[in-house]
Order: sequence, then structure tokens, then C-alpha cells
Amino acid sequence: MNDLEKLEYIHCVIQEVQNGVHDDHMLDEALSFVEDIREPLLPEPDDDEEPRVPWLTRGELWALEQKDKKDD
Repeated sequence: MNDLEKLEYIHCVIQEVQNGVHDDHMLDEALSFVEDIREPLLPEPDDDEEPRVPWLTRGELWALEQKDKKDD
């Protein structure tokens, strides 16, 4: 399952919970998908790198990287 499919699943589970449907298995699986998606974005414990920000578009991320290069 790719990240987009995982996000769609998480979205559906949250909607089900909002509608009063509570399924522990679905919630556990959704949380597992959240961890799958976020863990690669976190820096290593000894790494000074900031976490990546997946909600930015490639263009926005590129612009931030260019700004950081100018500031150095």
C-alpha cells in the first residue's frame, strides 16, 4: 500500500469515528499507517537535520532550500 492509499484509509477511519463507528482494529491499523508515513520524515537522533515538511509542495520546499542557501 502506498502513502496515498494509507492516507485515504486514515481519512476514512477518522470519518467513521466521527460518525460514531468505533473499531479498535481499524484505529490500530490507521495509527500504524501514520507511523509508517511519519517515521521516514523524522531526523535520526544524532542528526541535526530538521524534519522534512511533507505538506509543502516541491516548489515551496525548493524555495525554502534556496533561501537557506542564501542565508549561509
